[in-house]
Amino acid sequence: MPGARRHDRSTCCSGRAPTCRDTLFRDLIEQGLLDGGLQTISVNTTLQCMHAAMSQAPLWCAELAPAEQQAAVDEITDTLMMMVAVAA
Repeated sequence: MPGARRHDRSTCCSGRAPTCRDTLFRDLIEQGLLDGGLQTISVNTTLQCMHAAMSQAPLWCAELAPAEQQAAVDEITDTLMMMVAVAA
């Protein structure tokens, strides 16, 4: 994506380049933007929101019964995807 700041794998995720979630998510979002499958205002802000939600999800879901946990994870996933969704 023109003008996008490339993620420096050496300074995040303990240098685990092959498994770096930020790079994976960034690449997927940027590809979706290029092919028109996704849209967002800011890749960086979208990634921050996604990481924050994913890191807090275990706390939000900890007290839920297993079936409720799955429903909560599904809702969180749907909500995160709406941040990059293209209106139908």
